Amino acid sequence: VSIDSAIGFLELSCHWLGFTLLTI
Repeated sequence: VSIDSAIGFLELSCHWLGFTLLTI
């Protein structure tokens, strides 16, 4: 797994986490 892929996945996870918290 490349560094860029790991960072991209981490950012995506953070965005989804924030979105989920906002909609609760």
